[in-house]
Amino acid sequence: MSATDGTRNRGPGNAEGHRRLAALVPSGPLEEVGRHRSEGLRKAALDTGADSEEILLEATPESAERATGLSCARGPSAVFTYNDEYGALMHGVLTDLGVTFPDDLALVGADDLPIARYLRPTLSSVAIDATGLAGPLFTHLQAVLNGPTEDAKPLEGLAPPRVVHRGTS
Repeated sequence: MSATDGTRNRGPGNAEGHRRLAALVPSGPLEEVGRHRSEGLRKAALDTGADSEEILLEATPESAERATGLSCARGPSAVFTYNDEYGALMHGVLTDLGVTFPDDLALVGADDLPIARYLRPTLSSVAIDATGLAGPLFTHLQAVLNGPTEDAKPLEGLAPPRVVHRGTS
């Protein structure tokens, strides 16, 4: 994830103009959830003709440093991390390597945790309406527990996630 060629690899087709995207997925117990989040990025990239890749990452500075060298040929112009804590980890490692946000790279975490606002520059994040999720999730869980899984309806009517743009995007 080195600095790009200065064009930030932007172009038409993606709402933010990024053409090379990477998703950082935690290895270990969170990997399945991380892959689910990464799949959302992959689908969005496909819809816009952008390239995307998935990079497994342990929650250590050493793993984050290794991940900076595992990007596509010219490097991504935007990186999505599993959550804001992984975003903070990458923020520190990339800042130490001289990467500037958002000029060299856009960095976006997830869950809009308070740590996103403490970093400098502040970390952009995908916010999920947890309070709006509680009721439908409980209803869905009840249906799954009280009857065959085939009868459980998919969660509907949830507020879509939204990107909270801050200093890293």
